Amino acid sequence: MIVLPLIVIGYAFYYLMKRNNLSKLLIIGISFAIGGGFGNIYDRILYGSVTDFLYFDFVLFHTGIVNMADISVTIGFFMIIYGLSINQKEFKTVTIEK
Repeated sequence: MIVLPLIVIGYAFYYLMKRNNLSKLLIIGISFAIGGGFGNIYDRILYGSVTDFLYFDFVLFHTGIVNMADISVTIGFFMIIYGLSINQKEFKTVTIEK
């Protein structure tokens, strides 16, 4: 539970540093995911497990118990997906002139 997340975080950090054509949305999303991942790894190394302590009860639905690192990873994931979908739309709308 420590080695694989470290490999993924390491690759994400490498990808972030080597690519110079990323949108700000992708950079922020990847940074959120890296930060949340480090938070969870820190808890696992220091305490042996990740402590979840937040519970959100909305009228129509409720969440499981989570922590801030989980929220950060989730926000980063959605930002990455949204940023990639925007990039795909931009590529599809480009017209080639002769």
